[in-house]
Amino acid sequence: MKQRISSLLLVIIALFSCSQAPSYRFLSVSYDATGDFTDQTIVQHDSSQTVKLVVNGWNPSLFPDRRLAYVASEDEENNQGNGDIWVLDLKSGKKTNLTNTHMVNEFNPTVSPDGKYIAYFTGTNKGGFCIMNSDGSDNWCLDTMNWVYTINCSEYDLPPTGSCSDRFNVMSFVWSPVVKNGIYDIVFNSNWEGEGNKLYHMVLDEGSLLYMNLIADKAVSQAISPSGTLIFASYLNDTIVQINFDGSGRKVLINQEARDIVWSQDGSRFAYTGYTPEGVGSVYMANSDGSDPKIVAEGSSPAWSLDGTFILFEKQFRTDAQIFGHTNLYKYDLSSGQETPVLENKDSFFNYDILFLN
Repeated sequence: MKQRISSLLLVIIALFSCSQAPSYRFLSVSYDATGDFTDQTIVQHDSSQTVKLVVNGWNPSLFPDRRLAYVASEDEENNQGNGDIWVLDLKSGKKTNLTNTHMVNEFNPTVSPDGKYIAYFTGTNKGGFCIMNSDGSDNWCLDTMNWVYTINCSEYDLPPTGSCSDRFNVMSFVWSPVVKNGIYDIVFNSNWEGEGNKLYHMVLDEGSLLYMNLIADKAVSQAISPSGTLIFASYLNDTIVQINFDGSGRKVLINQEARDIVWSQDGSRFAYTGYTPEGVGSVYMANSDGSDPKIVAEGSSPAWSLDGTFILFEKQFRTDAQIFGHTNLYKYDLSSGQETPVLENKDSFFNYDILFLN
């Protein structure tokens, strides 16, 4: 079954400038509430025009040189066939199909911090975790289930019906920005049926797996700082937790239900969506040690600018005539404390998963 996001995806490159601040560009992944996947489109957007870059594309990830890895159908124009991993050169417009598989779906490509590798998952019933060079060469896949079976089925003595692998689903993963002597750390989040989300750690040596370990249970929204500090949101007791890759050194930073954790580029602070006991969400930010948490604005899904001067976030609105409502994108200036609209959409529901270009 083809891996699909739950609704229409757009990737927008937007250019904005003002007289008192430098211009900035970002990628925005937008989901339409219709969910019929008839027009999944990656487009370039600026103040004067919108240009389609990719028809039927999703799961974008940036290279350090600002090329774009993403997933698209084999027959891009007609949205036919399985999903492949592609790379788009944003300067030349050249598109390259790196996987070109006809019977298997690939999804969630994520580029290593040095741009040397692309990690991704396959849509097979074994949930394969794959690594390839950035040009698509030297592709290898690990049967993730063998490792997860050892960690979960034996350690927790779960009594699966059928195979243990039937109970496992990979959700998302992130690379650590810190790479030393060709050693890479990857943290991924999985949904273990009946046990909830778990957080795992993989260590790679020049693309080859060294080992994998379980970090924590009931864990979502993992984020790794520029210096390699791992934090995540625990829904076991509604906290934000700092923890080492081996699962040691667990420390509660924030006592609040949270999601959408993102670090500032200098690692001095992090932002997140925090929720009240009534379920009302707002954007918060705190120091790296969890001190001085404060509300930035009503909204969700914060994204910290590369220069650290502002945060982009979402605000949702709903009229009586709308089933899902609509979502606008706002900018919060950390110096002035003012928020201003950036992208406004009055017709349908959108999420903006921001990837800054500069």
